This record gives sequence, C-alpha cells and structure tokens, in this order.
Amino acid sequence: MRFAALAYAHLLWLLPALLALYIYAFARKRQALAEFLDVVLTPRLVPTLSRVRQWCKALCLIGAVGCLVLALMQPQWGQEWQAVQRQGRDIMIVLDVSRSMLAEDVVPNRLARAKSDIKDLVQVLQKEGGHRLGLVVFAGQASLPCPLTLDYGFFLQQLNQVGPHTVTRGGTLIGDAIRKALSAFGPLANNYKDIILITDGEDHDSFPLEAAKAAAAEQVSIYTIGVGDAVSGTRVPVPGTTGQRTYMQYQGHEVLFSYAVRSPA
Repeated sequence: MRFAALAYAHLLWLLPALLALYIYAFARKRQALAEFLDVVLTPRLVPTLSRVRQWCKALCLIGAVGCLVLALMQPQWGQEWQAVQRQGRDIMIVLDVSRSMLAEDVVPNRLARAKSDIKDLVQVLQKEGGHRLGLVVFAGQASLPCPLTLDYGFFLQQLNQVGPHTVTRGGTLIGDAIRKALSAFGPLANNYKDIILITDGEDHDSFPLEAAKAAAAEQVSIYTIGVGDAVSGTRVPVPGTTGQRTYMQYQGHEVLFSYAVRSPA
C-alpha cells in the first residue's frame, strides 16, 4: 500500500493533541464537580453523568479525525494508474444535402442511402472507440450541425435531422464544404484528421480542387464517396409541384431546368 498525498501525514499530530485535550478537559470537569459536590453524592445528584459515555464520544471524535486524515493521504493499493495517450482519429463527415440528393436512382433516395451508410460507419467506429466525429452539411452554403465529439448519440441525432431544409441556399459548393470542415478541426495532430465527402458530384464554381490542395497542405486526408447513377442519372423530384418539367443532363445527372408550377394549396 502507498499514499498518493503523503504530505497530509503531518496532520496525524492532531490525534495525540485531541487526546491530551480531552484528558485535561475531563480532569477539570471532575475538579469542578468536587468543589460543589461530595464524590459519594455525585451519582445521586447527577445521575446522567457517565465517564464511560464521555470517553466513548471522545474516542469516536478522535477516530473520525484519524479517518479524515487517512482519507486526505489517499491510500492506494492493488492498482497502478498510468497515463495512456488516446488512440483515435478526428473524422469530419461532409454530407451533400442539396435537392439533387433526393433523386431516387438509389433506394430510397441518395440522401437516405448516404445517411444509412454513415450510420453503419458510426457503429464500426463506436466499437473501436476513441474516434471523434463531426458533421458538415452543404448545398449552396456549408454549416456545422455537429462539431467534433465523442458523443455518437448526439451525432446520430443531428444526422437524422439534416436535409435540404437545413441549408437555406440552394446549389452545391463542395469547395466551401471542405474549407468549413478544415476550420472545424481541433488541435489533434495533423496526420490524424480525415474528411469523408459524400456527394452526387455536382459543383457550382466553389474551387473544390483548391480546397483539396489546402487540405493536403495540412495533411488532412479526403475520402470521396459518390452516390447516384453516374451513367444514366435520374430526375430530381420537386415535392408539391405540377406542370411540365424540362430536365437537362449535367455530369451524368438530370437536373431540373425549367420552372415548375407549384400546385394550389
């Protein structure tokens, strides 16, 4: 057994000091009673007086002080504490939530499929332990609904809530999303930072290559996952609209080109 705070051992002198104080106090008490009462009459006139109870109370108090001092000294045995460096990575999930992610060329749609795959990844990372997860969503602008955290429950809660309604500006700015993720990383060593970019591939002049080069300069790895049919593409549904729609083909995806008339309420 060892003591983690042996400096408190000097407080043990309180025990003999308290014992001496009680001995002196009890002696003075007997002397005071002897001045007023005869020793033979004391039990009759003061029946509640008990030297045994007095010493029991005194010893209990002295013992409590001794236990307090012993606790302050922090006795330790049977275990040895070691400082262990946390093993894990900082992983920022960058998810495209633009309206094109609602296309149904994968079941049920691109966004729902991406969320499902992210949840599978979270289960694996949770078993390994030590990894911090963050979430950046983007369309015409990027936002950070979940900063880097070890609370996977909070991450999944935020993931379930994001969608095209999360970002007020339409479009797809991949470069801005990468820059947002880079600014959200913490002080962990550079070679332990990763960005997982999930998108359907369209970009509106946000200079994603330059953003990727900036990430490479900071030793941040970017893993890109594309969702959707890269060959034939599909139409992007616009909920609550009717009328003639015209679609154009762009980088393997059909996107809405003409104005769609909103159905009456």
